[in-house]
Amino acid sequence: NFRAVYGAVSAMKRYAPDKFGNYDMTWLAYVGGTRESRRIVGDFILKGEDMVKGVIQNDACVPTTWDQDLHYPKEQYSVKFPENPFISRAEFGKHTDRKNGYPVPYRCFYSKDVSNLFMAGRC
Repeated sequence: NFRAVYGAVSAMKRYAPDKFGNYDMTWLAYVGGTRESRRIVGDFILKGEDMVKGVIQNDACVPTTWDQDLHYPKEQYSVKFPENPFISRAEFGKHTDRKNGYPVPYRCFYSKDVSNLFMAGRC
């Protein structure tokens, strides 16, 4: 978000002019990589409670070693910019076994509605 980036650069220059006063931003992507852009539904939808309870599906195939993280707008931006609270805070779960991971079911990786479509990573 342009507002957040320009605000951060302005704050750095204002609050630490000896360190950042001569810095300039030379480039900024017009379209940043959003956290969620598209949602494609597989034959199985992995739920956070499955990870917490350690429920393992029969077609488990790929271990993940990261925790669940949920992002919420920071309160002060929700009040000031209710239509676009552009800075968020994250809450992280602590339920994933970092050494062994949690196995994601194969059915999460292909589309239930589009034939011959396999998904991985950000869509």
